[in-house]
Amino acid sequence: MAGEVDKKYKDEELKELFRYPVVMSSDIAKRLCERGFSKYLGVTVEEWTGLQPSYEMIFENGQHTNAQVGNKLLVPVSDEVEVLSEVYNAVYGGEGTLLFPSCTRYKNELGGVSIVFAGTPITAFNYVEAFSFFTHSRKLQLIRILRDCGCLPAYYASDEEVYCKVANTPSGELLVALFNLSYDIAEEIPLFVDREVNTVEMLCENGERKACSFTKKDGKVIVNEALLPLNPIMLFIK
Repeated sequence: MAGEVDKKYKDEELKELFRYPVVMSSDIAKRLCERGFSKYLGVTVEEWTGLQPSYEMIFENGQHTNAQVGNKLLVPVSDEVEVLSEVYNAVYGGEGTLLFPSCTRYKNELGGVSIVFAGTPITAFNYVEAFSFFTHSRKLQLIRILRDCGCLPAYYASDEEVYCKVANTPSGELLVALFNLSYDIAEEIPLFVDREVNTVEMLCENGERKACSFTKKDGKVIVNEALLPLNPIMLFIK
Protein backbone atom coordinates (compact mmCIF):
# COMPACT_ATOMS: atom_id res chain seq x y z
CA MET A 1 0.00 0.00 0.00
CA ALA A 2 1.40 3.36 -1.04
CA GLY A 3 0.20 6.78 -2.07
CA GLU A 4 -3.32 7.52 -0.82
CA VAL A 5 -4.94 4.13 -1.30
CA ASP A 6 -5.74 3.92 2.43
CA LYS A 7 -8.22 6.78 2.07
CA LYS A 8 -10.48 4.54 -0.02
CA TYR A 9 -11.09 2.13 2.87
CA LYS A 10 -13.50 2.39 5.77
CA ASP A 11 -12.18 1.45 9.22
CA GLU A 12 -13.93 -1.94 9.21
CA GLU A 13 -12.44 -2.72 5.79
CA LEU A 14 -8.95 -1.83 6.99
CA LYS A 15 -9.34 -4.00 10.07
CA GLU A 16 -10.23 -6.92 7.81
CA LEU A 17 -7.07 -6.29 5.75
CA PHE A 18 -4.95 -6.71 8.86
CA ARG A 19 -5.98 -10.36 9.02
CA TYR A 20 -3.65 -10.90 6.04
CA PRO A 21 -0.10 -9.87 5.07
CA VAL A 22 0.03 -6.11 4.40
CA VAL A 23 3.05 -4.17 3.12
CA MET A 24 2.87 -0.39 3.32
CA SER A 25 4.81 2.85 3.08
CA SER A 26 5.36 5.13 6.06
CA ASP A 27 3.00 7.87 4.85
CA ILE A 28 0.11 5.40 4.81
CA ALA A 29 1.23 3.91 8.14
CA LYS A 30 1.26 7.40 9.70
CA ARG A 31 -2.32 8.07 8.60
CA LEU A 32 -3.43 4.65 9.84
CA CYS A 33 -1.87 5.39 13.23
CA GLU A 34 -3.92 8.59 13.32
CA ARG A 35 -7.00 6.45 12.65
CA GLY A 36 -6.16 4.19 15.62
CA PHE A 37 -4.53 1.22 13.86
CA SER A 38 -1.03 1.43 15.39
CA LYS A 39 -1.60 -1.71 17.48
CA TYR A 40 -1.97 -3.70 14.25
CA LEU A 41 1.07 -2.06 12.63
CA GLY A 42 3.48 -2.67 15.49
CA VAL A 43 4.91 0.85 15.12
CA THR A 44 4.02 4.48 15.47
CA VAL A 45 5.22 6.86 12.75
CA GLU A 46 6.65 10.33 13.27
CA GLU A 47 8.23 12.95 11.03
CA TRP A 48 12.03 12.68 11.03
CA THR A 49 13.89 15.93 11.71
CA GLY A 50 17.33 14.57 12.60
CA LEU A 51 20.42 13.74 10.59
CA GLN A 52 20.13 13.09 6.86
CA PRO A 53 19.61 9.37 6.04
CA SER A 54 22.57 8.21 3.94
CA TYR A 55 22.03 4.49 3.44
CA GLU A 56 20.28 1.39 4.75
CA MET A 57 21.79 -1.74 6.24
CA ILE A 58 19.91 -4.78 4.93
CA PHE A 59 20.07 -7.66 7.41
CA GLU A 60 19.80 -10.38 4.74
CA ASN A 61 23.42 -9.90 3.67
CA GLY A 62 24.75 -7.08 5.87
CA GLN A 63 25.26 -4.83 2.85
CA HIS A 64 24.43 -1.18 2.32
CA THR A 65 21.75 -0.05 -0.12
CA ASN A 66 20.05 3.20 -1.10
CA ALA A 67 18.08 5.06 1.54
CA GLN A 68 14.39 5.40 0.80
CA VAL A 69 12.67 8.61 -0.25
CA GLY A 70 10.41 10.34 2.28
CA ASN A 71 11.85 8.58 5.32
CA LYS A 72 9.88 8.84 8.54
CA LEU A 73 10.74 7.65 12.05
CA LEU A 74 9.37 4.17 12.81
CA VAL A 75 9.00 3.57 16.56
CA PRO A 76 8.27 -0.07 17.54
CA VAL A 77 5.51 -0.36 20.13
CA SER A 78 6.22 -3.98 21.09
CA ASP A 79 9.20 -6.23 21.74
CA GLU A 80 7.65 -8.59 19.20
CA VAL A 81 8.30 -6.17 16.34
CA GLU A 82 11.09 -7.47 14.10
CA VAL A 83 13.44 -4.93 12.52
CA LEU A 84 14.44 -6.07 9.02
CA SER A 85 16.77 -3.18 8.11
CA GLU A 86 18.03 0.10 9.53
CA VAL A 87 18.76 3.64 8.34
CA TYR A 88 22.18 5.21 8.93
CA ASN A 89 23.76 8.62 8.53
CA ALA A 90 27.36 8.59 7.32
CA VAL A 91 30.05 11.24 7.17
CA TYR A 92 32.65 10.61 4.45
CA GLY A 93 35.50 8.59 5.95
CA GLY A 94 33.67 7.94 9.24
CA GLU A 95 31.47 5.26 10.70
CA GLY A 96 27.72 5.37 10.17
CA THR A 97 25.34 6.54 12.89
CA LEU A 98 22.21 4.45 13.43
CA LEU A 99 19.08 6.57 13.01
CA PHE A 100 15.98 4.33 13.03
CA PRO A 101 14.47 1.12 11.56
CA SER A 102 13.89 1.29 7.81
CA CYS A 103 11.60 -1.74 7.67
CA THR A 104 9.66 -3.57 10.39
CA ARG A 105 7.53 -6.69 10.55
CA TYR A 106 4.87 -7.49 13.14
CA LYS A 107 2.43 -10.37 13.56
CA ASN A 108 -0.65 -8.66 14.89
CA GLU A 109 -3.42 -9.92 17.17
CA LEU A 110 -5.74 -10.52 14.19
CA GLY A 111 -3.34 -13.11 12.77
CA GLY A 112 -2.00 -11.00 9.92
CA VAL A 113 1.51 -9.69 9.31
CA SER A 114 2.18 -5.95 8.95
CA ILE A 115 5.34 -4.82 7.11
CA VAL A 116 6.09 -1.10 7.25
CA PHE A 117 8.81 0.67 5.24
CA ALA A 118 10.19 3.98 6.51
CA GLY A 119 9.89 5.61 3.08
CA THR A 120 7.72 5.38 -0.03
CA PRO A 121 8.14 3.62 -3.40
CA ILE A 122 6.33 6.44 -5.22
CA THR A 123 9.34 8.29 -6.61
CA ALA A 124 11.13 9.11 -9.85
CA PHE A 125 12.13 6.02 -11.84
CA ASN A 126 15.93 6.09 -11.84
CA TYR A 127 18.98 4.24 -10.57
CA VAL A 128 19.37 6.07 -7.24
CA GLU A 129 15.90 5.58 -5.75
CA ALA A 130 15.46 2.68 -3.34
CA PHE A 131 12.50 1.13 -5.15
CA SER A 132 13.28 1.82 -8.83
CA PHE A 133 16.00 -0.53 -10.07
CA PHE A 134 16.43 -2.81 -7.06
CA THR A 135 19.91 -3.47 -5.73
CA HIS A 136 20.78 -7.08 -4.95
CA SER A 137 20.34 -6.35 -1.23
CA ARG A 138 16.88 -4.84 -1.71
CA LYS A 139 15.83 -7.82 -3.83
CA LEU A 140 16.92 -10.22 -1.09
CA GLN A 141 14.94 -8.26 1.47
CA LEU A 142 11.75 -8.19 -0.59
CA ILE A 143 12.08 -11.87 -1.49
CA ARG A 144 12.36 -12.79 2.19
CA ILE A 145 9.38 -10.63 3.14
CA LEU A 146 7.10 -12.01 0.44
CA ARG A 147 8.19 -15.63 0.76
CA ASP A 148 7.77 -15.63 4.54
CA CYS A 149 4.23 -14.33 4.03
CA GLY A 150 3.45 -16.99 1.42
CA CYS A 151 2.94 -14.30 -1.22
CA LEU A 152 5.70 -15.22 -3.68
CA PRO A 153 4.80 -18.38 -5.65
CA ALA A 154 7.58 -17.71 -8.19
CA TYR A 155 10.09 -15.08 -9.26
CA TYR A 156 12.72 -14.52 -11.94
CA ALA A 157 16.06 -15.59 -10.47
CA SER A 158 18.60 -13.49 -12.35
CA ASP A 159 19.79 -9.89 -12.80
CA GLU A 160 18.45 -9.15 -16.28
CA GLU A 161 15.87 -6.38 -16.64
CA VAL A 162 12.90 -8.74 -16.88
CA TYR A 163 9.35 -7.82 -15.88
CA CYS A 164 7.70 -10.86 -14.29
CA LYS A 165 4.07 -11.33 -13.23
CA VAL A 166 2.82 -14.48 -11.51
CA ALA A 167 -0.68 -15.77 -10.78
CA ASN A 168 -2.36 -18.93 -9.54
CA THR A 169 -4.96 -20.10 -12.08
CA PRO A 170 -8.31 -21.72 -11.20
CA SER A 171 -6.99 -24.99 -12.67
CA GLY A 172 -4.14 -25.05 -10.15
CA GLU A 173 -1.46 -24.13 -12.66
CA LEU A 174 1.00 -21.31 -12.09
CA LEU A 175 0.93 -18.64 -14.79
CA VAL A 176 4.26 -16.83 -15.23
CA ALA A 177 4.39 -13.94 -17.70
CA LEU A 178 7.80 -12.50 -18.57
CA PHE A 179 8.85 -9.46 -20.61
CA ASN A 180 12.50 -8.72 -21.38
CA LEU A 181 12.99 -4.94 -21.07
CA SER A 182 16.70 -4.98 -21.97
CA TYR A 183 18.49 -5.07 -25.31
CA ASP A 184 20.12 -8.43 -24.54
CA ILE A 185 18.86 -11.94 -25.15
CA ALA A 186 18.44 -14.10 -22.05
CA GLU A 187 19.40 -17.58 -23.25
CA GLU A 188 17.32 -19.35 -20.58
CA ILE A 189 14.67 -18.60 -17.96
CA PRO A 190 15.74 -19.27 -14.35
CA LEU A 191 12.86 -19.30 -11.88
CA PHE A 192 12.43 -19.93 -8.18
CA VAL A 193 9.12 -21.73 -7.71
CA ASP A 194 7.45 -22.52 -4.39
CA ARG A 195 6.20 -25.97 -5.47
CA GLU A 196 7.35 -29.17 -7.12
CA VAL A 197 7.50 -28.64 -10.88
CA ASN A 198 6.50 -31.49 -13.18
CA THR A 199 5.67 -29.75 -16.47
CA VAL A 200 6.31 -26.38 -18.09
CA GLU A 201 4.35 -25.23 -21.14
CA MET A 202 4.65 -22.04 -23.20
CA LEU A 203 1.74 -20.28 -24.89
CA CYS A 204 2.36 -20.01 -28.65
CA GLU A 205 1.18 -17.34 -31.09
CA ASN A 206 -1.62 -19.61 -32.41
CA GLY A 207 -3.05 -20.03 -28.91
CA GLU A 208 -1.76 -23.55 -28.46
CA ARG A 209 0.74 -24.68 -25.84
CA LYS A 210 4.20 -26.07 -26.39
CA ALA A 211 5.98 -28.30 -23.88
CA CYS A 212 9.27 -26.81 -22.64
CA SER A 213 12.26 -28.76 -21.41
CA PHE A 214 13.74 -27.68 -18.10
CA THR A 215 16.32 -28.65 -15.53
CA LYS A 216 16.50 -28.17 -11.77
CA LYS A 217 19.63 -26.76 -10.17
CA ASP A 218 20.38 -25.10 -6.82
CA GLY A 219 16.69 -24.81 -6.00
CA LYS A 220 15.89 -23.16 -9.34
CA VAL A 221 13.88 -24.35 -12.32
CA ILE A 222 15.77 -23.44 -15.49
CA VAL A 223 13.48 -23.37 -18.53
CA ASN A 224 15.28 -23.93 -21.82
CA GLU A 225 13.66 -21.07 -23.72
CA ALA A 226 15.24 -17.77 -24.75
CA LEU A 227 13.81 -14.43 -23.66
CA LEU A 228 14.16 -12.07 -26.60
CA PRO A 229 14.09 -8.29 -26.09
CA LEU A 230 10.52 -6.91 -25.99
CA ASN A 231 9.09 -10.35 -26.76
CA PRO A 232 6.63 -11.50 -24.06
CA ILE A 233 6.50 -15.13 -22.94
CA MET A 234 3.74 -16.83 -20.97
CA LEU A 235 4.50 -20.06 -19.13
CA PHE A 236 2.13 -22.51 -17.45
CA ILE A 237 3.75 -24.51 -14.67
CA LYS A 238 2.38 -27.62 -12.98
